Amino acid sequence: MVSYALQILAKVQAEKKRDTDQKTLMLQWRNQTWTSARRRMGMETLRRFLKSRVHDAFTRWRGQSMYETTIKRITAQYMERIPDVPRTLDELGVPSKLDSLSHNILQLSQDKAGKVGPKLVKIR
Repeated sequence: MVSYALQILAKVQAEKKRDTDQKTLMLQWRNQTWTSARRRMGMETLRRFLKSRVHDAFTRWRGQSMYETTIKRITAQYMERIPDVPRTLDELGVPSKLDSLSHNILQLSQDKAGKVGPKLVKIR
């Protein structure tokens, strides 16, 4: 009877140890699963953060370069359509004509100042 009781106690103890081992194994597995899930979630969050930082900088650079090239192109087209007025005036000789005209006006005003005005004739 003592040997039978010892066998039962040994079976119970072995079963308890097996249950404890299973629970420990399940607990370890659950902890490992949670750890790996948190690691994957952290890596994904880090990846999204870095991607957004790189993407934002690239998008900003791309937008700025697009606007710069557009501004340069429009400026070039604008300059092609508007003539170079000072150069054109020089080619036509306008400054020399203006100088000549101002000289003639000055000469006429001096001639007029030196002469007496016309005589008035009274009509009766």
